[in-house]
Amino acid sequence: MKRVNRITNEKTSVFKIALAIVFALVVSAIGGNSVAQVRSGVAFLKILPGARQQSMSGSLTGLLDEDYAYYANPAATGFAREWQYSLTYTKWITDIYNISLNYGRGLSLPWNNRSRIMFGVNYQGVKEFDSSRGATPPASASDLLALVSVGSSFPRFSRNVSFGINAKYFRSNLAQYTANAVILDMGVLYRTHRFHFLNWKNGLFKYGIFSAGLAVTQLGNSMRFIDVATPLPRTYRGGVAFYTGTHNGFQIQLSLDVRKIRDEKTSLSLGSEISLGKRISIRGGYNFQNALLSKYSFGMGIRLDDYSTALKDFLPGRKHALKFDIAALQNMDFFSNASRISVTDYPIGPEKFEYQTPGKIETYTTEDSVTLRWQVTRDPDLFDEVQYGFYLTKDSLSLANYLKKLDQKKVDLSQKPEDAVVFALTPSVKIHEGKERRKFRVELSPLPIGNYFWSVWARDDDDHIRFAVKSGQKIQHFRVIAKEIPVPPDTTADLMLAKTAALPPLDVNIHFPFDSARLTPRAKEMLNILGMALNSKELRSTHVELGGHTDKRGSAAYNLRLSQRRVDRAKDYLIAVPAVDSSRLTAIGYGESRPLIKNATTEAEFAINRRVEIKLSRQQGSENSEKVTRLPVPKTIMAGKEFSYKINVKNKGPRPARSISIKDKLPSGIKIVSTSIQPDSLSGNLLFWKFDSLATGDSLVIVLKAKAPDFVDRNPKPFLNKSNVTAINDTSFFNNVDSVSVLVIGTPDTAVYFGFDSSNVRPQARKLLEQWANFIEASPRIPICIEGHTDSIGSDAYNMRLSIRRAKSVKKWLITWLRQHAASEVKEVHIYTIGYGERRPIATNKTEEGRQKNRRIVIHPRPCK
Repeated sequence: MKRVNRITNEKTSVFKIALAIVFALVVSAIGGNSVAQVRSGVAFLKILPGARQQSMSGSLTGLLDEDYAYYANPAATGFAREWQYSLTYTKWITDIYNISLNYGRGLSLPWNNRSRIMFGVNYQGVKEFDSSRGATPPASASDLLALVSVGSSFPRFSRNVSFGINAKYFRSNLAQYTANAVILDMGVLYRTHRFHFLNWKNGLFKYGIFSAGLAVTQLGNSMRFIDVATPLPRTYRGGVAFYTGTHNGFQIQLSLDVRKIRDEKTSLSLGSEISLGKRISIRGGYNFQNALLSKYSFGMGIRLDDYSTALKDFLPGRKHALKFDIAALQNMDFFSNASRISVTDYPIGPEKFEYQTPGKIETYTTEDSVTLRWQVTRDPDLFDEVQYGFYLTKDSLSLANYLKKLDQKKVDLSQKPEDAVVFALTPSVKIHEGKERRKFRVELSPLPIGNYFWSVWARDDDDHIRFAVKSGQKIQHFRVIAKEIPVPPDTTADLMLAKTAALPPLDVNIHFPFDSARLTPRAKEMLNILGMALNSKELRSTHVELGGHTDKRGSAAYNLRLSQRRVDRAKDYLIAVPAVDSSRLTAIGYGESRPLIKNATTEAEFAINRRVEIKLSRQQGSENSEKVTRLPVPKTIMAGKEFSYKINVKNKGPRPARSISIKDKLPSGIKIVSTSIQPDSLSGNLLFWKFDSLATGDSLVIVLKAKAPDFVDRNPKPFLNKSNVTAINDTSFFNNVDSVSVLVIGTPDTAVYFGFDSSNVRPQARKLLEQWANFIEASPRIPICIEGHTDSIGSDAYNMRLSIRRAKSVKKWLITWLRQHAASEVKEVHIYTIGYGERRPIATNKTEEGRQKNRRIVIHPRPCK
C-alpha cells in the first residue's frame, strides 16, 4: 500500500511539473519560439515588464526616457531621471498574472556624481490549481526576479555615452520544486545632442534626437530542476531610436530592435509613438518573428504634469508628473484578455546641479574680475529648454527670504530681491559654457569692497525652477577687499565726483485741433497721468504753470485769447477729474510768441506749436512775503523720453591721481542710448571705466545719453542713479560718491494678451493688472477705458462680441481685485469697456505671431471714445 501511494505521489508531482512547463510554454509564446524555449528554458526572463514597451513590441534597446528600458539595456539607467517609482500589472490568460515594482534614484560615483541606480522586483504567478481531482493538494507556479542596475556616463570621455550593468537574482517555483540563478546583463547606449531637424528652426518638427544601444543579457549558469539543467536564454540585442518634435507640440518616436536569443532565430521588432506635448500618447508595434501568435501590439498613455491639474500640490505633486500607460496585444482568441497597465511617478524640471566653487570663501580685490561658476543641469524632457540666471546682493538675509518666498510661489523671478542685481541671459552679461559642456561661468568686472552673496537658478519652458546647491546651501559667498599698495606720502590725490542729470522741458504732449480749445481724448489721457503724478507725495509740494500756445495763423490778439482758452480748459480739467488743488495751478496764455518751430509752414509743424507746456516750481513763503526761498524742483520726465546723465570727476589733490576706476550703477529700466566715452566693461546695469591718471586740477567728464522706460509700475516712479570713483592714491573718500534721482511720469504697460478664441485672463497678465489696480486705487476719479481687440480669424460679428467679452473680463478682474485689496471703495462707474473686434490690428494677421499681438486689450486712463 505504501508503495502504491509513493508511485501515485510521484506521478502526481510529475504531472504538476508538466502543467507548470505548459504554463511556461504558453507565456513563452508571447516572447519567443516555443520549441526553442524548451531548449533554452526560463521563458519568464524573455518577457520584459512595462506597458509602454509592450505596446511598442519590446523595441527597448535604444530608447531614452523609458521607465523599463534598463531590463533590455542596463545602460538606459545612466540616462534615467533623478528618481522614479513605477508599478506594472499584467493579466495574461486565465489565472496568470505579473506584477513589477521599480524604484530609481541618483548615485554619486567617483567619476560621475550624476550616475543612477535602479531597483526592480518582477513577479509572475499562477493561482493554485488542482489537476488530480482531489488526490493531492493544489499546486501553483511562480517566477521571481530581483534586479539592481547601475548606469553611468564618463564625463571626461562623453556625457552622451552611458554604460550599465544589471545584477539579477532569479528564482522559479514549479509545484514543490525550486531552481534559482544569479544573472548578469551589460549594455551601452549612445544619444546625440538635440539638433534642428532638417534645419527647421520652427514648425511641427523643430528638434531631432538619435539614440542607439547594444546589450547582452541573461549571462549566467544554467537553471537546474531536479536533475535537469536548463540553459538561460542568453540574448544579444541591438536597437536604434529617433525622436522629433517640440516640447509642447507634437512629438514622434520611432524605434527598431534586433534580438538574438539562444536557440532561436533572430527577430526584428518595430515601435512607434505619437504624442501631443507628452500629455497624450498613442503607440503601436509590430514584431516580424513568424513564430509569434500575436504580431501586433498597441497602447496609449496619459501624463499629468504639475501645472496641468487643479490639485497640482497633491496630484501629481509640485515638479512631479504622473503617467498612466496601457497596452494590449493583437486581439486573438487565445490572447483576447491579455492587457498590461503601468503607473509611473517621476520628477520634471531641471535636475540637481551644484556650484563649482572651493570649500572656503573666495576673496577678490577691487582690481580683480569676479568669476561665478556652476555645473550644467539637465532637463529630462527631451525637447525642453533650460535658461540660467543669477542674483547678486550684499544682503544675505534678504536673498534667503526671497528664495523662501520663491519656493512658496509668493514671488516670481521677475520680482528681484531688494538691493540685488539681477543677471540673466542678456547681451550685456554673457554666460560662458566650458569646452567639455559640463560647466558654466560668468565673468564680472571688478566690484567695490564688501561681502557678496549670490544664487544661481535654472528654469525650463514650463516655469519649473531649480537653484544650484553646494553642501545643501543655495547661497554662495565671496568677498572683495582693497588691494594693498604702498602709497608714498608725496603722491597723494583727492578725487571729487559730481553727478547731474539734464532733462528736456516736461513734454506732456497736449495738442489741439486748428482754431480749437477742445481737449482731445489723447490730451485728456495725458492730463489724467499728469494729475495723478501731481497728487503723489513726490510732487505734492510743487506749483504748476500751464502755458498755452498757438500757431502763427490769425492775428496776434486772437491767438493770445485762443491760447488762454486752451490753457484754461486744461487747468479746469486737472481740477475737475484728477482733483488737483486749484491753488497749485497757474494758467498763462502766450499766444504765438513762443513757437517750437519758428518758421512752420506745414500742417504737421503748425500742430506741434498748438500745445500746452508744463513748468514745475517749488518755494517757501508767498510772493507777497518779505522772504521767499526757492527750492530745487524734482527732476521729472515723461515715460519713454530721452535725457542725459553727466559724471564729472575732478582731482583736487596736490599730485596726479593714478589707476582711476569709475563705476556707474544704472537703475533697472533706464536704457543707455550712447556714451561720450565708451565704458571698458558693461555687466548687467553696471558700467566701468578705467583711466591711468588724472593731473592735479583736471577733470574727467562722461556724458550718458539715456532713455526713460516706456512704462512704470507707479506714477511717478523714482529712478536713482549712483556713481563712484576710486584711485590707488586717493586719500579722501567722502566726496567720491554722488547720485541723482529722476522721476518718471507714466503708466504700466497698456496691453494684455489672450489665447485664441478666449476671453480668460492669463496668469502671466496678473502682475500687470495688479499694477493697474493700484493705479486706479490711487486715483479713483480718473476714468479708465478698456479696449478689446481680436485677430481676423472668424466673422466680423463674432470677433466684435469676443472683443467686448475680453474687455469685460479684464474689467471684472480689476473690480474683483479692488474689492478684495483696496483700502477704500472704488466705484465701478469710472471703468468703461469697448470692443473693436478685428478692425484695429497692430500687426499682420497672416502669421501666428502677428495674430497673437492682435488678440489683446488696451487700457487707457481716459473715457472710451
